[in-house]
Amino acid sequence: MKRVLVIYDGMQYSVAAEDLDRLKSSIEEAVSSGRPRWVRVNEGEGAPRTAEVFVGPSTSIALIVEPSSGEEAL
Repeated sequence: MKRVLVIYDGMQYSVAAEDLDRLKSSIEEAVSSGRPRWVRVNEGEGAPRTAEVFVGPSTSIALIVEPSSGEEAL
């Protein structure tokens, strides 16, 4: 895995694939606790900029794992 795409409010962001479990835990905690939180992601291609998205119980968010080159998608 190279990176994980994060689709949030119609915009595309990304995180490093090795941060997938951390990202999922942070989202799950914000939703299950009812306490919204800011989640750090990257915005842009090439030289990405750090961005933070606000995640809470009613947030719609999708995570898409991009395979590394030579790796097949599931």
